[in-house]
Amino acid sequence: MDKVCLFKAMKTYKAHRQHLAMSTSRIATSDLAKTIELLIEQQNAQREEEKAQREEEKA
Repeated sequence: MDKVCLFKAMKTYKAHRQHLAMSTSRIATSDLAKTIELLIEQQNAQREEEKAQREEEKA
């Protein structure tokens, strides 16, 4: 393989590697956002449950 072909192959490899890294990063960010959203929903549900228990205790 001559130097020009090797350079083109390395350039293509680098571009594919960067694309894969960005895709992986987007997936990880998306998963993190979903996890945070679920935790917030869980926390809100817990607060509502605690509020209902306090109201029951008052009655």
